[in-house]
Amino acid sequence: MTSCHYEKDLLHFDDISVPEISVHQLHQKANGGESFFLLDVRTQEEYETARLEFSGIRIPYDSLDKFLHLVPLEKKTVIYCFCRRGRRSAVSTAELISHGYTNVFNVTGGINVWVEAGYATIGGSVENSTGEE
Repeated sequence: MTSCHYEKDLLHFDDISVPEISVHQLHQKANGGESFFLLDVRTQEEYETARLEFSGIRIPYDSLDKFLHLVPLEKKTVIYCFCRRGRRSAVSTAELISHGYTNVFNVTGGINVWVEAGYATIGGSVENSTGEE
């Protein structure tokens, strides 16, 4: 998959329908000890600015196809895709589903809503973060 494909997907985001989870549900699952894989698809700069304390791995959404080998091989693994607002993570969720993953969800609202809800992050505030979306 090329960067152009992802840019096209972002432009047609309204056409993408993917399973979703709210930041509140993610917070509950993380605090409840549920086992899952968190995939942060933001840029390195965004990640360094603010990230979740239980972050899994960061792969920029437009490089997911190149680094798919870093995602768990077990297709039934629960995976939550996370970004700044939820657009890039929705594209990434759709990409993982297209590769046969069956328990992958987009975290709606991303880190912006996470911070608005008052949940903890490591690093600074998201107001200072930059990135596409």
